Amino acid sequence: MMVRLLNSGLIVAAVMVLCAISVLIAAYSYQGISGTFPQLVGWIFLGLALLELTVQVVAVMRPPKERQAAVEDEMAGVSVVKELKAVGWLGGLLLALYLVGFLISTPLYVFAFLRFSGRLSLPMCAAVAAGATAFVFVVFVQLLEYKLFPGVLLMG
Repeated sequence: MMVRLLNSGLIVAAVMVLCAISVLIAAYSYQGISGTFPQLVGWIFLGLALLELTVQVVAVMRPPKERQAAVEDEMAGVSVVKELKAVGWLGGLLLALYLVGFLISTPLYVFAFLRFSGRLSLPMCAAVAAGATAFVFVVFVQLLEYKLFPGVLLMG
């Protein structure tokens, strides 16, 4: 029974639920309005993670023959390494947001992800990173007059 419950999708979904909970805990520690956006993102993240966890639990509860056929179909193009890389990229973004804030981590993350994971050209990566940063700055800082989190290293 224990082997039945341990599959990579279920483990990753459970880790995502724990990450979502930690995001919410951190978001509710912010003072005033600065926690509003992280709280919104945290609740959306938790909802999606719980939905994925539910899907994985239902898949584990299928009869063995159905489950085996479904697993074989899913595993055709999926590997645990790919899933861990995806979680690593998300974890890196969250760590960068925490350390250096939105306006520095946005271009760094977008550029690095497109370059190393998407294998796009340097000019394309730079253009998209600049566009994403401009979008975040214009929408949140200028239009919404929202003070973005500067990161713990730059709060000084």
